[in-house]
Amino acid sequence: MEAIPNAIDGGTPGPKPQSHCESAIVAIVGPDGTGKSTTIDELRKQLVSNGSLVSSNLRHWRPRVLPPLGRFAAKDYDESKFGGPPRRSPGRFQFLRLAYYGIDFIVGHFVQDNPEKREGKVVLYDRCALDMRVDPVRFALRSTRGTGLLWKLAPRPDEVILLYDSPARILARKAELSGAELRRQFAAWFKLLAEEQVDAVVRIDSPPAAVARRIASYLNENTQDPGSSSRGSVARRRMLDSVLEMLTGNAKGIHLTAFKAGGSSNRRGTEFAVVPSLSAPRFLIPLGSRKSAANSLRAYSAHKPLARAYKWALAKSLRIGLAQPLLRQRVFVHDDGTAQESLSGRLSLERYLAAALGKSEVLLGVSLGTPSAHQKPLFQVMDREGRALAYAKIGWNEETTRIVQNEAQALQKLSGCSFTNSSVPRALVAERWNGYFLLLQSGPGSEDWTPSRDLTASHLRFLGELSLVDRAEARLQESVWWKSIQDRVRTLDEMGSAYDADLVRWALDVCAASFGKTAVCFGMRHGDFAPWNLLRRGRELFVLDWEYADSHAPLGFDLFHFAIQRAALIHEARPKDIARDLLGSTPTNGRLREYFAGATIEESLIHSYMALYVADTLSWHLCRDQGPRDARSMRDRDAWRYLLAGYIGTNATTAT
Repeated sequence: MEAIPNAIDGGTPGPKPQSHCESAIVAIVGPDGTGKSTTIDELRKQLVSNGSLVSSNLRHWRPRVLPPLGRFAAKDYDESKFGGPPRRSPGRFQFLRLAYYGIDFIVGHFVQDNPEKREGKVVLYDRCALDMRVDPVRFALRSTRGTGLLWKLAPRPDEVILLYDSPARILARKAELSGAELRRQFAAWFKLLAEEQVDAVVRIDSPPAAVARRIASYLNENTQDPGSSSRGSVARRRMLDSVLEMLTGNAKGIHLTAFKAGGSSNRRGTEFAVVPSLSAPRFLIPLGSRKSAANSLRAYSAHKPLARAYKWALAKSLRIGLAQPLLRQRVFVHDDGTAQESLSGRLSLERYLAAALGKSEVLLGVSLGTPSAHQKPLFQVMDREGRALAYAKIGWNEETTRIVQNEAQALQKLSGCSFTNSSVPRALVAERWNGYFLLLQSGPGSEDWTPSRDLTASHLRFLGELSLVDRAEARLQESVWWKSIQDRVRTLDEMGSAYDADLVRWALDVCAASFGKTAVCFGMRHGDFAPWNLLRRGRELFVLDWEYADSHAPLGFDLFHFAIQRAALIHEARPKDIARDLLGSTPTNGRLREYFAGATIEESLIHSYMALYVADTLSWHLCRDQGPRDARSMRDRDAWRYLLAGYIGTNATTAT
């Protein structure tokens, strides 16, 4: 993907303002010797200094609204011994104990934890009910029987955070458990992480203040932006205003008035229906002809069943003229052929594109894009019969200009390449226009193409041929890519994203150890190789949208991107299901093994190549999308975090 300005190439952003953590019930877990108490003490200080309200009552394992069982069993019970050396002998009455503890967890949640959470406080737990599944003997249980049921029935913490260090380092600090027992417990914890019972893993290779800072940043960044929907609507409306200025050729700042259907009968120019509404616009549908109106939706790549049904119904209704009277929110672009003289000779976009294509007239369908730092319009250029002639993208600010220029350069590089079963757009025009950067590119050339939603041999063949462009090999830590991502990780630290910075850094360390002296294969990548950017006709592919193309990326990035994006965004799969699809006995995993075998890369390294991709993608998106996040971006981020933590856990539990 392309660089993030002032974050990766050159300058660095200012420190991210500290924000207080929203109310939550947080459990810090891990074997004895991982420093939970010390970390919690430091975490409490940092949360308070950042303005969070923190409960003064630290919970040890359970709420303890019920007294310890030892008080009933022994007359000389000494409660001050709680927190001493871990118990290593089981007690009696397994299920009675579980029932007693279960009552405490349930009652304590409703009478103690939840009221404090409603007051806006962070409630901290040193261990939680999940610990009984990992180390039942410590809690006087003979086995894990019944502990899973208790975990399902009892109210859970909002966040369960695992502390990790190598058993050797833990033993050197505090030998409370044997090395074998530490390894067993960590294996159990990472298994629970794979089951999505643990939310985050934090390594404790740094002073307590640094470890606590990682946890605090994780908690701070795990709050969804409550105003993301309204801000998205504002961004779409601003994009609409910019598009209207582009369509008329007007200088920025000229205001155009929107109106309801029926108010423009005496005007001359182009009329557009705004879908779904003026307050949250997504598309501009030209109303010059029924065919052009219906075909303008071809630029909208719908993949979820409901979206596909909506697109189909709207296109059919537009083709027979049924939808037009119902689309009453419209805009009108005035262009009578004489107004251009008063606008310093600036052509309207329709006239400019018609001249570039050698046509007397064209119609435009417009997609306003998804609100983000890279939101930009896509114009489908059509004739009056609705046939797509070309597609235009316009970079309207520094960010979008950069990626549109990157796409133009990628298409120019690929113009001399020949692919066996695939084709890419041709750059027809790439130049400054009316203060913007405009890229006009060819389309697939016919209408018998359909979206490509599944990985096939055609995808593998194309990606294999693409990777030969600028193909190179280098040791991972000596590559240009490694330097770039290390710079990005430092930027995350400076932004205050200490958890994600260390998670990426940790995964990269594991990758470096996994590759050792083995060279990593690099080549060109598409950058957003996903179903919405691919068209299929038989075994042929037409590959669109090269904005994030990169000439120096580890192999397989596009393949991982396709699989993960399809699973996360189309099927809305849970992170563990995405991991199973990639690494289990599945058709997707079969395609991965086939691809890497064709590149003569050892099958054992596939997981490490995947970790490189996820580290790159997570860090890139975090640097680009600084600030509060909506539900979709948080879902993506959580999937990437899960995959990285799973990779780390797999290597930690198999290391000797």
